Amino acid sequence: QFNVDIFGVADSSGEVEIITLVDKAFKFFGAKSGDYTIKLNDRKFVNYLLNDYIELDEASAHSVGKLIDRMNKMDRSDFITKLDEILTPEQKKSGSTEKLLAVLEAKSLNELSADLRSNEVLSDLTEILADLKSAGINNVVFDPTVMRGFDYYTGIVFEVNDNHPDNNRSMLGGGRYDGLVGLFGVAPVPTVGFGWGDVTLQNFLELHNLLPDLVS
Repeated sequence: QFNVDIFGVADSSGEVEIITLVDKAFKFFGAKSGDYTIKLNDRKFVNYLLNDYIELDEASAHSVGKLIDRMNKMDRSDFITKLDEILTPEQKKSGSTEKLLAVLEAKSLNELSADLRSNEVLSDLTEILADLKSAGINNVVFDPTVMRGFDYYTGIVFEVNDNHPDNNRSMLGGGRYDGLVGLFGVAPVPTVGFGWGDVTLQNFLELHNLLPDLVS
């Protein structure tokens, strides 16, 4: 597995640099922007969404978060069924299912309600999306279903999806995990990084005809 991490950068320039590196790596292999999509979300936004916006308790928020992480691998009806099993009757009656779905099915920040778009928890994500697009990375999008199942993520999370119909899946992922280093008994260090598996890279290169013809 190929890993890249930036230590000691607390502001959003760390995310911009690490995602720009990912994009340049794909371009180095000969990929075009239309071959893959960079999907961004923010765990701070997810926490606000679950804890404040639809007012789940800690246990329910954790369960719904894990469910969202599997959302794109499920039928919509199955997702709703499992979501309703977690919510209380009062939450379902108050429209929590519909409120959450409206957010999770948004294809851009502009599709969120005005109160969510103006919330401070989206400021980092809004800035990073703008900075990346200013840098010419036009295949980066907001995707509220990107969770990165590991609980140590503290901010921006991202995944890169193959757009080929035969391999429409996440190939790599990462994000900000400022508290992780501190778990090992040292001073906490702001950190952002990603991991990229060799098999997912190989599949991508083969499907997009980017592997060189090797002569034995």
